[in-house]
Amino acid sequence: MQKPTAIDKITKKFTEYLSSQDISKKSLKNYKSDVSHFSAWLLFKIRSWGVYADALTEAVPFITIATSNEYREYLIQNNIPESTINRRLSTLRHLGNFLLVSQILDFDFMEGVSNITSDKKSEEEHPVILGFQ
Repeated sequence: MQKPTAIDKITKKFTEYLSSQDISKKSLKNYKSDVSHFSAWLLFKIRSWGVYADALTEAVPFITIATSNEYREYLIQNNIPESTINRRLSTLRHLGNFLLVSQILDFDFMEGVSNITSDKKSEEEHPVILGFQ
């Protein structure tokens, strides 16, 4: 039997943490998917710095509030639907809480990282837009 990788361990612990909060199977599946997406993005980013990491556990020391904001911007720039972005950010808030409670991190890496909103009304009322109506 193959030894679980570090990402399997942290995913398992996070999944257990969520399951203890009576999360639905669908939500649990989304949480796992969202953590996997963030992990892949983070590992790619870290490797671009010349640091090799192949699991979320190895990447945790590189997680910062700035990194979280960069991930948020990455999602926006890649035209991910608003609901998906906000779900992924919510997942990261849960992950941040888990890492804090588990004493894996000593700060909330999602502090101040807000959901996105589409404010169509304010765009329509912008003076430049009104000039074309």
